[in-house]
Amino acid sequence: MAEDQETGVKRPRRVAALFTAIRQMWMFVGAVILVLLAFEACYRAQGAGRRAIGSITNRSGAPAHPYAGLDWFDEFTQEESRSSALLWRPYVYFRRRPFEGKFINVDSLGRRRTVQASSTSGVDPVLFFGGSTMFGSPQRDAFTLPSRMAARVAALRSGQPPVEVINFGETGYIFTQSVIELEMQLRDGVRPQVVVFYDGINDVVAGVQSGRGGIPQNEQNRAQEFALGRVLLNWKHDAAAEIHASATLAMLGLRRLQLVQALGGRIAAGHSEQLSTDSIAEAVAHAYVETARLVEALADHYGFRPLYVWQPNFHTTPKVLTPYEAHLRQELDAQEFQRTIRDIHRQMPALVGPRMRQLVGDRFVDATSAFDGDTATVFVDVIGHTTETAVDRVAEVMWPAFAQLLASSRPGLAP
Repeated sequence: MAEDQETGVKRPRRVAALFTAIRQMWMFVGAVILVLLAFEACYRAQGAGRRAIGSITNRSGAPAHPYAGLDWFDEFTQEESRSSALLWRPYVYFRRRPFEGKFINVDSLGRRRTVQASSTSGVDPVLFFGGSTMFGSPQRDAFTLPSRMAARVAALRSGQPPVEVINFGETGYIFTQSVIELEMQLRDGVRPQVVVFYDGINDVVAGVQSGRGGIPQNEQNRAQEFALGRVLLNWKHDAAAEIHASATLAMLGLRRLQLVQALGGRIAAGHSEQLSTDSIAEAVAHAYVETARLVEALADHYGFRPLYVWQPNFHTTPKVLTPYEAHLRQELDAQEFQRTIRDIHRQMPALVGPRMRQLVGDRFVDATSAFDGDTATVFVDVIGHTTETAVDRVAEVMWPAFAQLLASSRPGLAP
């Protein structure tokens, strides 16, 4: 028999050895965790230092943001960050949480506020769908694309019945997600007169991510979240299920370490698969056109008129770059992922345009050349978000086709 030094209780030698082994194992595990945390703290500290130095360098060398110096920009930036929270939404994954602010307002259904005439309730609406460029990032409520189109409609209306414009744009959405959202609105009784789709950027990015067309952005994250939920929210509570859940949580904690993420990123970079830009471009174009074909069937049944706009992008714009945009272009050129996106964007007009015009005629607008020759700053980031001023140019490009559709759905409203 062996005597426990702490309690004085005598136990069999095998039991004592087992307790000693467990104690030593936990001491070892604890020591490993402490070492990992120490390395992580050092890694984060040096990262913060490099970012601080880089920030100082950028402030001294990089051109200022086109909104810098405007009295509303700092407050808007803070509001934009607070308004970005999402809620799960069946079929389309997510929409914004309701938000009330000075510059950004989102209603209980996750729709961005459209600034328009107040007496629009009860009329057949005009629905606008798209990603963050339709939602209005980074623009104030009155300067989003739907708001600017609503202003044009109001100026044209001149005593005609009101037109309600509804903004269904949401960050990250591809064309297919917008169509699914439209289907749910139709199912719930919404009867639009005109429906506008403004897409291209997110469809290409999602295609590069997955190597396929018509797959939402970051689909790999949704797959991982599903697998994680199956483990952590499993209805089983036996020992095996609990051990699996605990081990999964431990691995999640390990993967949250920035040092581990950096190491994993280098390993993944060394085994990256070369994607065929031609095949991805064809897949994206095919998915877009066939999704439009589904919209056409819905339009025939429900009686609305769809308009499809392929949006301009920063990757291939031939516009004269301002110093700020030239700096962004350098960032873009330095990233392989962004260069792949650029290569696909170059192919899309030729792949999408002829097929869409054969399918829908003038109801397809290729806006990729909207900013050709523009000398002002248009793009505010490599994603393709634009300044508020640039939104009016997009509205101008799509207006003739839109006004024609609105007039045909509203007799007496001249285009």
